[in-house]
Amino acid sequence: MKMTRYKNSELSSLCLGTVQLGMPYGIANSHGQPSKTEAYAILDTALTHNINAFDTAQAYQNSESVLGDYQSAHPKHTMHIISKISSVQFSTEAEKSVKITLGLLQSDTLFALLLHDSQALKYWSKKEEKVLAQLKDKDMIKHFGVSIYNEEEFLVAVNNPSIDIIQIPFNLFDRRALEGRWFKKAQEANKLIFIRSVYLQGLFFMSADHLPKKLESAAPFLRRLKHLAKELNMDILELALSFVRSAAPDAIIILGCETEAQLLENIPLFNRCKTLNQDTLNMICDEITQVPNTLYNPALWNK
Repeated sequence: MKMTRYKNSELSSLCLGTVQLGMPYGIANSHGQPSKTEAYAILDTALTHNINAFDTAQAYQNSESVLGDYQSAHPKHTMHIISKISSVQFSTEAEKSVKITLGLLQSDTLFALLLHDSQALKYWSKKEEKVLAQLKDKDMIKHFGVSIYNEEEFLVAVNNPSIDIIQIPFNLFDRRALEGRWFKKAQEANKLIFIRSVYLQGLFFMSADHLPKKLESAAPFLRRLKHLAKELNMDILELALSFVRSAAPDAIIILGCETEAQLLENIPLFNRCKTLNQDTLNMICDEITQVPNTLYNPALWNK
């Protein structure tokens, strides 16, 4: 497993997303939430393959407690856990919220605390800086960051010196990070990028002929994607992951799974991922164009 060094830590370049361990998640989820035994098998497999980064959040229902119970039962494992709270929680009860998360994780410190939204960054002041300094001084968190959803939020985050980590959406349909040069700007500002939504919650693997009504407009784009994968002699899973890794080789990629089998499929694929040259990346971008934000933004799928 490729490792990424950030400041004084070594993180696996593949981060296990654990929202599925706490709740049913994903448009293509056919297995539901794993049982505790299944969740432990997923975590066992991740650690066996040197994955040491884990993404969670208070909003992910039982995810933090599943990780905490596992850590308690396997204290020798090193797990770098990134969790998230809302801006409101950070501004009004940061220490209390982090203590709740640490209690559920059965841990003394978080590798990173992220804002689950960027609202606090819009009114960031010495008050918020003091709150953050106290969390770090008490060794409750090592790093601080934010999960962003659009370019305006990214620019606020990348220009805030208190931010260490920026979590962004990026995939074959959502290429705002490329168009806005987010990766270059983050590198220049010494921010670590985490990428989520690589498979767009599984939408890429759905049949264009059997989509729910709210996603019927995705059909022509999915057909184009299937054709492109065939032309490149790749399956869609490999194409989606290779595209992201080739476009952002220094970023940490978050992948979730519903089953151990899915993780066992993703790990070797990640390790032997094809590096696509710039001409191929450009061809992919030219082939899949004008994807509306109502498709690449899951928050708009039900509107």
